[in-house]
Amino acid sequence: MKLFTYLIILGLIGMCIGCKPKPVQQQQASEWTALTIQSEDNAEIIVYPDSDTVTVHVYHTASFFSPPKKVTVDTLRIVFPKAERDSIFYLVKDIITAPPPVSGHCTEFIGDLRVKIYYGETLNQGVDYSGVCNWNRLSLKTMQLHNILKRRIKKVFLGETNIKMGPANY
Repeated sequence: MKLFTYLIILGLIGMCIGCKPKPVQQQQASEWTALTIQSEDNAEIIVYPDSDTVTVHVYHTASFFSPPKKVTVDTLRIVFPKAERDSIFYLVKDIITAPPPVSGHCTEFIGDLRVKIYYGETLNQGVDYSGVCNWNRLSLKTMQLHNILKRRIKKVFLGETNIKMGPANY
């Protein structure tokens, strides 16, 4: 009887060892299909890993005090080398996985940033900041992202303001 009990216990232990779950694989940089950066609700930047151009949609709406009669959209296509697209991906990924802390607050009309990475059609990661004054000064990563974008997208407003946010302002 004891031998039978030991065999059952050994069999269960063997099954448990064989049923160990496999670790979840991290998404590789080559697996992302697109990423979007939306600044201040008026500029949307779309980056694809396999396209040398970045699409920028600039939305022109009325001011806060007057209702919009018609929203117009300008679409720009700007060349970004692969190294810059990869840098944008890694910066956005860092901003999503380790969001910088916010030490101040403005109205929700100043300092909006939404970043999202798409992995295929069914999976995406993102973070949304609202009312953070200068999103481009939240952290070193947001400053680097802003600098890369402004180097190529010169005439589009990407949240540059003179409002100071606090001690985290670089």
